[in-house]
Amino acid sequence: MTSESHLLRGKSASSGYATGRPVVVTSVADLAKVKTGDILVASETQVAFVSAMSRASAIITEQGGRFCHAAVWARENEKPAVIQAEDATRLLADLPLIRVDACQGLISWEAFDGR
Repeated sequence: MTSESHLLRGKSASSGYATGRPVVVTSVADLAKVKTGDILVASETQVAFVSAMSRASAIITEQGGRFCHAAVWARENEKPAVIQAEDATRLLADLPLIRVDACQGLISWEAFDGR
């Protein structure tokens, strides 16, 4: 079995590092899927996501700027966050483990044969 490293770039919104299971959230109905230590991945966040954001070890969004909800909340709560990670909800769905370097705005993972 061989593996290949993959890298997704975004912009740092709140510094820090995390490793965990990515959980894609597309609606409020998905919030219960985020368990303590998971990494919340969404197109964008909203106030209703705060309970899941609190459980997550990091936050990744496809949209947003320096003053978007995810960025401001992450800085205020000292959570690593990467924003503007293009196509993150598709690329990170169903992966078992990812690493977030929110200092550099990088998300990485290993893909094994067959994935």
